[in-house]
Amino acid sequence: MTKIIRIKETDSTNKIAKEHICKDVTTGTAIISKDQTAGKGRLGKSWVSVSGKGLYCSIIIETGCKRKELSLITLVAGLVVASVIERISGFNTQLKWPNDIILAGKKCAGILCEAVLSEQGRDYVIVGIGININLTLEDIPSNLQQKTTSVAIESSRQFDINEIFERVHGELLEALDIYYKSGFDQFIEDWRQRDFLKGKTTCWCTVTKDVVLGRAVGLADSGEYHIIDNNGKLHKVLSGDISQAEK
Repeated sequence: MTKIIRIKETDSTNKIAKEHICKDVTTGTAIISKDQTAGKGRLGKSWVSVSGKGLYCSIIIETGCKRKELSLITLVAGLVVASVIERISGFNTQLKWPNDIILAGKKCAGILCEAVLSEQGRDYVIVGIGININLTLEDIPSNLQQKTTSVAIESSRQFDINEIFERVHGELLEALDIYYKSGFDQFIEDWRQRDFLKGKTTCWCTVTKDVVLGRAVGLADSGEYHIIDNNGKLHKVLSGDISQAEK
């Protein structure tokens, strides 16, 4: 039976989810916290959390997929979250490869997927989701206000966080079921239509801290991201951080 575990506060819902994988869990088991004191994103980045104003959750998925497919699950999860935000807010959303959801040109949500092997030898994916829902401008540090927003800021109204969680939870399970049966082809065009970076001048910081300046070409069928650098060389990006270059 799918469990929804609600807690008041944690440093990371993904961390709590890993602890539950050691127990008897089923696909769809979720941890949802009112407050997350040390939320994290890709590459060790922190996530701004405000108690009671955002959705901070992790959803456990049992899967037999190869770990190299983790990036595709991240893309599917991002598309689900973007679609939910779009419908509740009435505003178009975009996706910044591989895991950011953009609203009105600013980040309002992020995904962090982690692969875990249980003691019983089962493969799981933890889909960590953070959404800025009812944050006000004052809740966001001044140095982040040009790049960060919330659904409430853009919509000028408040939302039911639990209702948004239920939508995201249900639609994610449905989307991943389609993914396992039919592959990423079912989602790629929707993702490409929301591509925030495509055609823009970009800066790719590799995992080795090298910096590549170029132009974003877009998402490949395999889920990697393509960039053409200033010398005309095509780069197939599998890791690192891509951002819009400063003007």
